[in-house]
Amino acid sequence: MKSGGLLILLCFSFLRGVGQVVFARTFGGPLEDGGFGLAATPNGHYVAAGYTGSFGAGAADGFLVCVNPLGFWQWQKTYGGPDTDVLRDIVWYGNYGYATGYTKKIPSGRYEGWLLCLDASGDTLFTRTFQGLGWCLPQAVAAADSSLYLCGMAYDSLGVAQGWAMRTDLQGAIQWQVHWLPPGQEEAGFEAVVVFSDSLMALGGHSVLGSDGQAALLFLNRWDGSLKGFQLLGQANFQEKITGIDYDGQKIWFCGSVRDPLNDRLAPLIGYIVPGTSTTYVPAPYFPLQFDNTYHKIKCFGQDDYYLTGKTTFLGQGFTAATAFRYDNDQLTWGTNVGNQGQSAAYGLLKTPDGGLLATGELTGQGPGLRALLMWKIDSLGNSVPVAQVNSESPPDPSSFRISVLGEELRLFLDPSPERPANLEIWSLEGKLLYSKDDLQASAAGYLTVPLAGMPRMGLVRLRIKDAVWCLKFVRP
Repeated sequence: MKSGGLLILLCFSFLRGVGQVVFARTFGGPLEDGGFGLAATPNGHYVAAGYTGSFGAGAADGFLVCVNPLGFWQWQKTYGGPDTDVLRDIVWYGNYGYATGYTKKIPSGRYEGWLLCLDASGDTLFTRTFQGLGWCLPQAVAAADSSLYLCGMAYDSLGVAQGWAMRTDLQGAIQWQVHWLPPGQEEAGFEAVVVFSDSLMALGGHSVLGSDGQAALLFLNRWDGSLKGFQLLGQANFQEKITGIDYDGQKIWFCGSVRDPLNDRLAPLIGYIVPGTSTTYVPAPYFPLQFDNTYHKIKCFGQDDYYLTGKTTFLGQGFTAATAFRYDNDQLTWGTNVGNQGQSAAYGLLKTPDGGLLATGELTGQGPGLRALLMWKIDSLGNSVPVAQVNSESPPDPSSFRISVLGEELRLFLDPSPERPANLEIWSLEGKLLYSKDDLQASAAGYLTVPLAGMPRMGLVRLRIKDAVWCLKFVRP
């Protein structure tokens, strides 16, 4: 028997463009966890940014989860101190990731803006904090021309929220920051940012007067932050709000929500504005169910071709499901939901190389704890799969088993304790299941042998131990 096989732990490679892979997975622990932002790394992996109450040092910590294109866990990290820390968005620019959110300072109790620079393993290269007017709550980040653009809300000493935006270099040094409150308004805030020309950027959010709210679009010179114009959309008594914004090369698309005061229902807001004009267009939204619905984020992938994520009230029972849609030339191509109880929603989204959609969000009632971080892959036709219910995907104690490749055999040495693996699967790099075995039993020699003859030279091994899942890549001679 030949020897010399190689096994690489917790390290995946993936052959792009080899077919569609669909998955829906949850990550987290026994408490509340969720995701808001998504980014693709240069090696083809995906990183979700959010929060965790299950792990880390405080009441809530910033949470990053990295998966490969098959949805298999790569790594997860927590960030923050003894109080509350949340990551709201992430962008990958060059070789580094930039995540933003807010961190609560002790003993002042003040929230400060938070910017983290990360390498491909999720290790922090530097951290910056920002105070704004006193409190600062960043909601979104974009990157262009070696600069970062953040937006959110800043609260003054009286607790009044203003729209806030900031530009930094790639080391987090502030180049400008601005605060915005329209004349006669009581508060304002931003939740979305896009850089759409050589000199201009757009921010999406809302402004409030009394109990009324209007959707707001703000245009800034991105080099110096000077105001180039703003527009309040719709009717104030409809409480409109923009939460997502993107540019398709000709139009700035926006999405969000509208609360109709006549029936007190939340309806999705969607529309666009042509830069340089004051004309906005709001097409008829799609209502998957005749109850509360809202869009959270929008991404354009060509002119008049875009995806949306959001949430919808589930069957009128007060529950919400995470939802996603694709529109093409104002025509709904597909819409799909996931979640059947509790409060669930989809936020961040990316287009994947196979033409599908990857979304992240929060899922309750189907994950490991009170609320889980959701990673949800949908193919180009709108197909998805049931949510995989797993507790965590961190590596088990390496002393509990050993695995090796010897010639044409994969050997798994089993621990006789109750912690031993309960399920073994082997997948090709293209996402095809090649082998599966439950209730593993060791041979007299103490190991399970899986013949690799006829299998690809490289593949993925997936082990389940109780509710935890561990993935690794094998390479045989």
